[in-house]
Amino acid sequence: MIKTYGVHDHWTDIAKKNDVDIMSVDGVITGIKVNGEDYGGGGSSDFSTAVVTVTGKPTFFAAEVASLTENGLKGTCRKSPSENSFTVVLYQGSTIMQGVKGITPSFSIPADETNIILDESNGWYLITGDCTITIS
Repeated sequence: MIKTYGVHDHWTDIAKKNDVDIMSVDGVITGIKVNGEDYGGGGSSDFSTAVVTVTGKPTFFAAEVASLTENGLKGTCRKSPSENSFTVVLYQGSTIMQGVKGITPSFSIPADETNIILDESNGWYLITGDCTITIS
């Protein structure tokens, strides 16, 4: 069932009128409009996430990167052969990943990949979105 709820807010500033319409389908909010305009709600954030997929023959992969796990935020990402991807945290659309000395195997970036690039001057990788790396 589709429902629309309306609220007329004039309590905070008597000179300003805000008409808030909340749309829901089967109890799930599907939209909010303030004074007739769509309102995204939920605030905004400088943080987002991207998924890095590891292909090839990885026996083990480790990298220094802010990664998001089921237990929270981690500074070093470690993946076993059975895990072929990990989620990284982007700040304002990007993050830096670098290998862990003596642990991270050699990897390459597929030619058509655009969301991860090597910053040769610093030796780290810049991740800007979902991407794939290939272990060699």
